[in-house]
Amino acid sequence: MELSDGVHWVCPSKDIRNNVTNLRTLENCTVIEGHLKILLMFRTKSEDFRGISFPKLTVVTDYLLLFRVYGMETLSDLFPNLTVIRGNNLFFNYALVMFEMLQLREIGLHSLMNITRGAVRIEKNPDLCYLSTLDWSKILDTVEDNYIMANKNDRECGDVCPGVAIGKTTCQTTTINGHFSERCWTQSHCQRIERWQYMRGERGMGIENGGLAWFMVGSILHSGLKLIFGINPLRDQTPGGAASASLAAAAAFASVCKIP
Repeated sequence: MELSDGVHWVCPSKDIRNNVTNLRTLENCTVIEGHLKILLMFRTKSEDFRGISFPKLTVVTDYLLLFRVYGMETLSDLFPNLTVIRGNNLFFNYALVMFEMLQLREIGLHSLMNITRGAVRIEKNPDLCYLSTLDWSKILDTVEDNYIMANKNDRECGDVCPGVAIGKTTCQTTTINGHFSERCWTQSHCQRIERWQYMRGERGMGIENGGLAWFMVGSILHSGLKLIFGINPLRDQTPGGAASASLAAAAAFASVCKIP
């Protein structure tokens, strides 16, 4: 079920897998009321994603998950205007998950400014760079629960922010662990660090940033995966926790994604 007021198109949760052509179901979506999963595309190549873009999509109300999508190198063109992930319902406490994306070189969500609830899990992406150039504290309320492991070594990446080639500082700078640096998503896109205002109502929701405003009013479809556990199996703080967490993550993905 999809709802539209003639300007904004609200779509239900999307589970997109197997073939890149299935991404077409996102064509008119400005808001996904639920989760967005893109996964298990084993025959796709980088050229298959060229020219595919969904600039209308600005908000995902639950979580965004990417898992084993071969050939995908960046989300920069795919979701150039995705601004908010609300995290109303989470995937094991996470609102943004990127797991075993073997060709992913950068996240590239250069319009993303707020993850309202939930943490970030970015794991086992062997070519993924532009992680040290991001300040997640400007996107999330807390970064303590983020799990960012087993990606490409920062020292092997050689990440450069826009302006470096011409010797100018063009991106905003912040300090992380005593290191003062520019913040950017890619070589072409700075991290946007601005002040946002949120307005919530029982039957409406709006987000304003200067001239940008959108509202969803009335009864909107609520669908998606809701996982409720007494403990979090993906945050094992005991000795050997990293290995345990990885095993738990693999099991969770296999279960949720229906992998034999």
